[in-house]
Amino acid sequence: MAKRWSAVTRSLWSDARFLNLSSPKPNAQTLWLYLLTGPHQGPVPGLFPVGVGAIADNLGWSPKEVRAALEEIRGAGMALVSERPALIFLPRAVTHNQPANPNMIKGWRSHWDELPECPLRDQALFTLLRSVKETMKPTFSKIFQDEFKRAHARPVDPGASPEVNGFPNG
Repeated sequence: MAKRWSAVTRSLWSDARFLNLSSPKPNAQTLWLYLLTGPHQGPVPGLFPVGVGAIADNLGWSPKEVRAALEEIRGAGMALVSERPALIFLPRAVTHNQPANPNMIKGWRSHWDELPECPLRDQALFTLLRSVKETMKPTFSKIFQDEFKRAHARPVDPGASPEVNGFPNG
């Protein structure tokens, strides 16, 4: 069966009629759908500068419930999380949201500095490079060349894996 998709407006999560519907108990599936369709998305696919507290407030869950659901998603390899500074990364998001042209990558770059500087942002940079379609890799490398230099110059956490420090693993 062919994969089909539908657009979902991000305002769904703040729509009064939607908010008045019965809501599910905190769970990873609902959190996953919230991350994919929620209001925190920016132009760079899969990168959300949002923390547990904001998600808890928006979904009406406790921070403990959000952490548990987020840990389940992380454990399934579907997300990487930096709690401080707050940043969530869905590494496969760009696979499903490829840039249509070089101008989209330029748009990503213009918003990059709004993301918190941390090892997860560096990791996302390298993951994006590996994940954009081949025809866009030269453009991505050129547009983000200064950021690659900065990422390589940043000190790394000696106890973390190479992926956490932002460097590709091989």
